[in-house]
Amino acid sequence: MKEDSVGARAGVQRSREAETSTVSGNRDKDWVPPKDLHWYREHRFLRWILAGADPITVQEVLARIAASDNPRSYEQLLDTVEGYRSGNWVYEWSQEAAKCRAEAKELEDVSHQDARDALLRASLYYTIASYPHLRDDHLALEARVKANQTYRSAGRWFACPLRILEVPYKGHKIIGSLHLPHDDFPPPVVMVCGGGDVLQSGFFHLFDKVLRPAGFAMLTVDMPGVGHSERWPINEDVSRLHQEVLEYLPNCPWVDDKRVAMIGMRMGGNIATRLGYLRPNLLRAVVNIGGPLHQVFVNGDFTSKISPMLKDQIASRLYSDATEMKNFAVKAQTFSLVRQGILSRRSRIPMLAVGMEGDEQFPESDIKLMVHASPNGERIRVERADMIHSMENAFSQSVDWLKAHMK
Repeated sequence: MKEDSVGARAGVQRSREAETSTVSGNRDKDWVPPKDLHWYREHRFLRWILAGADPITVQEVLARIAASDNPRSYEQLLDTVEGYRSGNWVYEWSQEAAKCRAEAKELEDVSHQDARDALLRASLYYTIASYPHLRDDHLALEARVKANQTYRSAGRWFACPLRILEVPYKGHKIIGSLHLPHDDFPPPVVMVCGGGDVLQSGFFHLFDKVLRPAGFAMLTVDMPGVGHSERWPINEDVSRLHQEVLEYLPNCPWVDDKRVAMIGMRMGGNIATRLGYLRPNLLRAVVNIGGPLHQVFVNGDFTSKISPMLKDQIASRLYSDATEMKNFAVKAQTFSLVRQGILSRRSRIPMLAVGMEGDEQFPESDIKLMVHASPNGERIRVERADMIHSMENAFSQSVDWLKAHMK
């Protein structure tokens, strides 16, 4: 009978899956959201649009979620609709992704580039569907798998096909995505690392618009606790996976392992800066874009200022629960590069700090520590007004800076 079909059974199972805001185990059943909070997820408009999302589509999807009459885990929080159905965050973004994937299918025989672009949008929307990428969020995991599959499908039609690196590590494999600007000779490579809410498939825009024209290959690796690296929880040795990949690069014939740099954003900036000290023999230069280094980790009231979603993210990456999160202010101090004895000494390679005025995660004190500890250390200030163009300019200036140090 129709009800016994695989699709029907899968549909029933998805309708019963836990809603994202309830999966982390980081709050009790009687938790009440703050009165001024209306969305569980923080909206990353700038990041999504920079990555290729259509601004009108973003607003339309959010409007559908907000207008839903279906039951919510927390009625006050608009994006907590229960079950895989209309109004649910994962459902609505996955539906948008499916439309793009269907569009790509129709375009395959017309234009490979247009089909590629449609697949990249589909991958991005599946990635947003899985955001904020918490462990044990089964609906989000399904979307994340589709995001990776779709991105690899788009990779067939890159100027040089996407290559997947599998680096052995403790009985498993660290997965990296390698994008090449050409196949004439091994190019210099920039390893790009995002924060805890970004997957490695989210940086094609940076490669296509900035790194590829500059002649750089791009290698992306998920940070511990998220995406392909989810099996390894984050700890004070936060750079260990990227370090393994750096040390593996001499085995990679497609890039020049003597000319390697890193660009890190948010917590990825902490990773890049840390490796600039720990493995200066493997890196030519490091760019830190808004990556916390010290102050935010030693600020005792850090957890009191962050949103419920970010608390859940931190707990998920640490493989911890609500009990351990109460002591996170102590745990956080171990991530400080000053407390680790790293930023208290001189770096052997040049470093660039990209910061925004008033940024609590990457304050002026952290920027000065990084710039003064580095030979030829420099900084770029990002203006809050017109953030999209400011960030695009910051990326371009960062890559121009890298070119000067990668010759």
